[in-house]
Amino acid sequence: GYAEYQLQELLLESGRQVELRVELEQADAYLPVTTVRGDRHIDGSVASLHSLTIEEVRRFPATYNDPARLALAYPGIVNANDQANELIIRGNSPAGVSWRIAGAEIVNPNHLSNAGNEFDRVSDSGGGVNALSAQMLSNTHLLTGAFPAQYGNALAGVMDMQLRPGNRQQWGGTIQLGLLGLDFTGEGPLGEAKRSSIIANYRYSTIGLLDALGVPVSDESITFQDLALHIHVPTPKAGNFSIFGIGGISSNILEASMDTTAWLLRRDRSNIEYRSALGIAGIHHHKPLRNGLWSNTLVYSATGNNREESYHTDAHMLQHVSTDSLQQGKLSLHTRARFYPLSRLLLQTGLEIIHYDYHYYPSIVPTDSKVGLSDWHIQPYLAAEYAFLDKWKLYAGLRFIHTTHHSQSEALPRLRLSYAISANDRASLSWGTQARQSPIYLSLLTNQNIGLIKADHVVLSYQHTFENSSYLRAELFHESIFDVPIAIGDNTFSALNMEEAWITYDGPLINRGEGINQGVEISWQQYLKKDFYFLINATGFDSRYQDAPGKWQNTRYNSQYIFNATAGKEFSWQKTASKPRILGINLRGTLSGGQWYTPIDLAASRLAGNVQYLTNQAFTLQYPAYAKLDLRIYLRTSKAKRSTSFSLDIQNITNRKNIAYYFYDPDSQNIERKDQLGLIPILNWRMEL
Repeated sequence: GYAEYQLQELLLESGRQVELRVELEQADAYLPVTTVRGDRHIDGSVASLHSLTIEEVRRFPATYNDPARLALAYPGIVNANDQANELIIRGNSPAGVSWRIAGAEIVNPNHLSNAGNEFDRVSDSGGGVNALSAQMLSNTHLLTGAFPAQYGNALAGVMDMQLRPGNRQQWGGTIQLGLLGLDFTGEGPLGEAKRSSIIANYRYSTIGLLDALGVPVSDESITFQDLALHIHVPTPKAGNFSIFGIGGISSNILEASMDTTAWLLRRDRSNIEYRSALGIAGIHHHKPLRNGLWSNTLVYSATGNNREESYHTDAHMLQHVSTDSLQQGKLSLHTRARFYPLSRLLLQTGLEIIHYDYHYYPSIVPTDSKVGLSDWHIQPYLAAEYAFLDKWKLYAGLRFIHTTHHSQSEALPRLRLSYAISANDRASLSWGTQARQSPIYLSLLTNQNIGLIKADHVVLSYQHTFENSSYLRAELFHESIFDVPIAIGDNTFSALNMEEAWITYDGPLINRGEGINQGVEISWQQYLKKDFYFLINATGFDSRYQDAPGKWQNTRYNSQYIFNATAGKEFSWQKTASKPRILGINLRGTLSGGQWYTPIDLAASRLAGNVQYLTNQAFTLQYPAYAKLDLRIYLRTSKAKRSTSFSLDIQNITNRKNIAYYFYDPDSQNIERKDQLGLIPILNWRMEL
């Protein structure tokens, strides 16, 4: 009475038991033998959905145990800078990505959220590395368009991370030592009955280890550490409960050189101290129903980011430049139920309530003043999926959103029609209206009520599944974005081009801007079979926005094309009968068009003493194409009660100098170039006990 669900890959190693939790869809046909191979089903989403597995995180090159960096191997996705894991999806700003845990929205869960940004300020959606170690995660669901009704407050994509339970049978752990630092995980059963489990992880990292080896990652002192805990408690009647918490701190500190002969640029004489802290605590509950499932997640998450900048004058006096502080908090409740009143009909209903609390101390106002904002988003939704004529499925959903700060209410419909052409071929057409909270700091800086940004997503998808555990998928997408905050008058500012909580424009704004993203994606993925896998994809797209004067032009993120190719091969042999060994060699190549930028007005910048732009030529110039080749080599050895692995990741093995941005330096009084990261080797040792 249940449909087949496939899990293409599962890595089993000695030293750690793997526990799977699978939810199956009902089906008319009785299957005398059911092969269970699946992860959690996301109702109403067929197109633009990727399941990021922990096996891929540990196999793909240069992921650094971060699911967001793994996402960069998938179609339509690129990052703005090697130093950060921000996701540019189909030409959208990274600020349009919604981060979640167990379905509930959280603040940006990344360390060093200023990493790679041009003005070195905090971003809403990325950072140097995820604060939640992959040791704590099961699969992560990545959605890149036409989201089902259960997901809201997203324009570009959704990253829904799932926590894994600890081992319920025996105590064990994982130790990792490498050039990025230390990582310890412990897990085991709770109670004599061994029904409950606990898992905890601690990481400490410092880039200083790489600096000591002569690898020029940064001229700053960069560190981060985090602690995560997950307790899983199943009960006979009330359902299963998960209690979790994550805490992390990070910093990057630049100290000025005292050798005045080395002062070539302003940065050489500057002191910059950036510190951030993150906290997440929550409880998740799910209970199987007679014909469905009921689940609830309550999470409070908060982050604080503080930045202080000063520089030494020629007279050796310390001159204060700026002080910035951004504090964010989110209280999220997401309750949802899905059930089958009929074998062909799936119903889903839910309610998401989110309270946002922001406090901003920006450097453009006196440092003893602050601006703040408190807002509630109340979002009920209802959806139904009906199977008819054996091969057709119709999904219809409706999500409402009401915001208390703006007193704004919107209805957001979702539709999808899918057709099973054959046992291996499926096509679907999806449409939905999405809404995303405008960047809060726009309201804070301009003291205005900036409303929701909305978009209509249309996705036409076709997928063919081969018999050899591979699939070919093609998608056409069109996103029409409206109600975008833009400037008034002849200024070209648009919120679609923002990358951090900092803008050079502080005039009045209005929700009258528009944008269009459209293109095609083709992806071919072979899961690990006969010790070989690959993921090859290409994306061609166009991303435009309309400014206040009414002109359509390139967005910052209109790179126009993205090519990704990842492949790996494992070689296995046995030194002795009880010591099998596996050698893995993995390569990943990326080629994409450059981002667009606004030229700097050199004469005006010299006169003003700081950067000034030719705003009438906004985003008319394009950086050179971005290209990078990464390598990962690992050796795994298994014994009766433990497994050990050595790995070497080399990011950018050709040491290509991809440009990050141009900037004006007040000391050299010239336009300077900032490059992204060059060749970065990361050596790591790991043991599963």
